[in-house]
Amino acid sequence: MADGTTDAPTTGVIEFNNEVKNNTVNMYNGVLKFGTNTQDDISYSGTFADSVNFNYQGGILTLQNGGINSANLGNLTLNNNMDLRLDADLAALKMDTITANSFTSNGNNINISNINVLSATNQKSFSISPLGEGMDSGVKDALAGAIQYTGSDITYGSIYKYTASYDPTTAMFNFGLVGGGGYDSFNPSVLAAPVAAQLGGYLNQLNAYDNAFRNMDMYMLMTKEQRQAMKYCNKYASIANNNIVFDPTVNQYENKAGWFRPYGTFENVSLNNGPKVSNVAYGTYFGAESELYELGQGWDGMWGVYAGYNGSHQAYDGVSIYQNGGTLGAVGMAYKGNFFTGLTLNVGANAGEANTMFGHEDFAMLMTGVASKTGYNYELADGKFIIQPNFLMSYSLVNTFDYRNAAGVKIDSDPLHAIQLEPGIKFIGNLPNGWQPYAGVSVVWNIMDRTHFNANDVSLPNLSINPFVKYGVGVRKSWGERFTGFFQTYITNGGRNGVGLQAGLRWTLGKTQPSGTNKVSSNLPEKNETKLTLNNNLI
Repeated sequence: MADGTTDAPTTGVIEFNNEVKNNTVNMYNGVLKFGTNTQDDISYSGTFADSVNFNYQGGILTLQNGGINSANLGNLTLNNNMDLRLDADLAALKMDTITANSFTSNGNNINISNINVLSATNQKSFSISPLGEGMDSGVKDALAGAIQYTGSDITYGSIYKYTASYDPTTAMFNFGLVGGGGYDSFNPSVLAAPVAAQLGGYLNQLNAYDNAFRNMDMYMLMTKEQRQAMKYCNKYASIANNNIVFDPTVNQYENKAGWFRPYGTFENVSLNNGPKVSNVAYGTYFGAESELYELGQGWDGMWGVYAGYNGSHQAYDGVSIYQNGGTLGAVGMAYKGNFFTGLTLNVGANAGEANTMFGHEDFAMLMTGVASKTGYNYELADGKFIIQPNFLMSYSLVNTFDYRNAAGVKIDSDPLHAIQLEPGIKFIGNLPNGWQPYAGVSVVWNIMDRTHFNANDVSLPNLSINPFVKYGVGVRKSWGERFTGFFQTYITNGGRNGVGLQAGLRWTLGKTQPSGTNKVSSNLPEKNETKLTLNNNLI
């Protein structure tokens, strides 16, 4: 730069990438940045020569340029408190430094208001000086005494977070790792993917299993006589104790059917070794099922397919995550008397969007799993009251694909493998008007469900969901020969704390009562029951 006087700047940003010589620089406002410039594979950093008179009146002086530099401020005169911002490479135990040929403070200070952490270290405590070498000892002591740290007590790196303080007697910044190496030691931003894998990936799988078995659950709300009457409808009606047990509303489950079920969940999840997360999940499942088949040896069965849209939002410690995705699956169900069992397989995918202190980032995950559910009905008071113990067990795999987050950190993971064990019991009422209220409670254990994520070469905390209790109530009702609906709500306590809502409608496809001549079956559902011929108009 030629000799002269530079007023830099009053607004906006001025960047110096080389050495400034033989000038008077007056700074009143705006931002003056000491950047870097690479020419012919040689890097040049902005700095002032000893011959520059730097008169500071106001504004921001920043050395934050993504690298570690030492900037000479020439003959520095403070006519106001200076706002200074620096980079720090904590892994290398280095930070930007300043020097001066002479220093006049006029009673003002150099306030370091922000430290940009370039790299991480898990050292518990360490010190770095913001002053460079080669200064006159008197100038160095004067600068050291004028420096103050006015930034946050917690400095956030791209992976860890640190305490930060400045000691003017030693001219050293003292840094310390926050916490003991667990979640409190990490920048919440770096844990967006592990949180999303648990709450948007794994919990979505658990919800998919529940929806796959929902029609089986609704079918087993009926009494054994109702299910037998459904099986033998159009063949005969049973009369026992002068009560006709055939009910035209229950033959819906004999035929092919379609269904859909919207749902919503509102909860707080305190992740083991992680944050407390607000989780809102929503979506709709829909599908179709076959007619009921006789499998032999007293077994009946049906199969179905289903698909679902799944959305969710997670929020914790300044991080916001939105996820959207879908699930495809198949289910098979088998019944014998009061015993039932089902098996489902599914696959799904989610696209995640996280907003953190560093900006916006995108990631994707793939989920798949298998689950089985088994139970048995104990009927009391001629089926007016049913006690149903049941057990659901599942295996889920959730894989989050590697990506770079908004801070430039590479996030990679091993797939999450999780086993769910859910024993439960349900209490069912069959009312004379066709309403079927029910209540249930279950306990959910998650086994091997810890996440395994790395940020660059740093292992992140392994997050998991603690066991929880799930209990709720619902009601089912049939309308005519085609439609069955239900509504239920449940509450979770323990590892998950919140409420869930779901409604559903199932409708039969095709004819509900095939045409034909009157038939008599030789297969009685119960001994000591009288066979009666039914025609298609009996209701």
